[in-house]
This record gives sequence, C-alpha cells and structure tokens, in this order.
Amino acid sequence: MFSSVVTAAKSLEGTNGAFFLLPVDIPLVRRETIERMIQSYRNGTKGILHPAFRGERGHPPLISASYCSRILSWHGDGGLKALLMLHENDTAIVESDDPGVLLDMDTPEDYERLRESLPKAPALSKASCEHLLLESHAAGSRVIKHCRAVARFALLIAEKLNCRGFQLNLPLIETAALLHDLAKGERDHAWAAAAILRGMGCGAVADLIAVHMDLPFLSEDDGINAAEILFLADKLIEEDRFVPLEIRFQPQLERHAHEPVVLERINHRLECARALQRHVEKRLGLPLEKLLVMTPP
Repeated sequence: MFSSVVTAAKSLEGTNGAFFLLPVDIPLVRRETIERMIQSYRNGTKGILHPAFRGERGHPPLISASYCSRILSWHGDGGLKALLMLHENDTAIVESDDPGVLLDMDTPEDYERLRESLPKAPALSKASCEHLLLESHAAGSRVIKHCRAVARFALLIAEKLNCRGFQLNLPLIETAALLHDLAKGERDHAWAAAAILRGMGCGAVADLIAVHMDLPFLSEDDGINAAEILFLADKLIEEDRFVPLEIRFQPQLERHAHEPVVLERINHRLECARALQRHVEKRLGLPLEKLLVMTPP
C-alpha cells in the first residue's frame, strides 16, 4: 500500500493545496464528510486532518501537499500511518456523524455487511438537510416551514408504527421528508429534487422523494412503507398545519374541473391518500389528527 502512496506523492510533489488518501476498500464515506474536511482545512492551520466517528479516527485523511517530500524520503516501518504519527502537532481531528469513515471491506462477509447496512444508514444528517434547504434557491421560507412540518409528522407516524411491530427506517424518512420540496417551483419538482439527491449519492432518499407526489402503487396486505408515509404526511400538511384531505384537495379539484386528464390524476392522488390514511389509522387505532394533537412540538 505504501508504494502506491509513494507513486501518488511523486505526481503531487511541488504542487500546492492538499490531497485525500482514500483506500478503495472504504467505499461508504459521504460527500458531506469530504466537503466538511475541505472547509476545515481551508479555515484551519493544520497540515493533516483525520475524520472521526464517535472519537475514532477513520479515512480519508486530508494531507497537505507539503508532506509529499517527506513521504518520498520515508524509510521507516509502519508506512504512512507511522509517518503521520510523527506529526501530531500538525494534526487536527474533524468529528463527523458518518460511520462510513470506519467501514472497510476486505472479505465477502464484509461486503455483505456493508451492502446490508447501506439502505439503513441515514443519507444525510439533519443539519445537512437544513443547510441544503437554506441554500436552495427554490426553497423559500414557506417551503422550508412545510418541509419541517412534514418531516415531524412523517417521523411521528413512523415511530408509532414501529411501536406496533413495523421496522421503518426513521432517519431515512426524516431526511426524505425534510428535502422532498427541495426543488419546489421547478418543472416536475419531485423528479428534480430526486436528481439532486442522486447526484449526491443519496439514492435511497431520492427514491422516496421521486414518488412523493404520485405513488405508483400501494403496499399489499398490511404493509406500510416509507414512501407511503412521506406521501401521506405531505398530503395532510398544508404549509405547517394539519388539513383534512377533502379540504386540502378541494382547490385543486375546482381549479382543474374542466381538464379531464389533470382531474383524473388529482382524484387518483386523493383516493390513494384516503386509502393510506384509513390503513394507517387502523394500524394505530386512532385518527392521525389526534395523534398530532397528542404530541405537541
């Protein structure tokens, strides 16, 4: 491995800036982790940065290009790790909520473990979601207020369902709900937001957001999935308050009363929401409006 590091250092010797060293067997480091480290490097004074999850150092380190000459002349044992340990006075730790900095993959068993864990891991932290919303040109203050309310409601429904035996991914639902209107105002905003998230490597979140306007189908039997919870929460929250489905859909039905194709789509959306609400309320044993009132902000 160290010979590969030396090869890289030769190509970078004499340049400015810094470089990441990311082993190929550490595949789940998040984009936001890389961006946070770059910002920390630019704002700080240290030449070596290590990401850490819950206090444990991981990969990839971010190393000043000024260390290339020392790498090329290093002949000690322990490879790059030993060399960097000699420069702890020039080292900083960047704490992260990203477990991917520690997850390596050396065996088929490791591969299966990481593959199974990937869909269950939150794609973005809540703070990162808020940052994306605030930086978005499409998401104004009303949209942000709506997204926060939908996230709270969707998470509340999912938590109560999990108490009744479901195994819903709560961080995934919260992330998708917070970002579902990220591209509000754009043409086909659900797909536009999904495209943004897929570009960030957040495929599971993108899949939920892509269908939050129109579900392709409902779960069979007694199943309730994350996409359905996001769809229902979005339909029952207008701006930041609970509104019955009939009241929420009435303006759309009146506006498009003379457009049969559009009207059919709206009615289909309404019927899906009604069916879902009945199903969820049956599983919870109480009306969703009462559930929201019982749990104040």
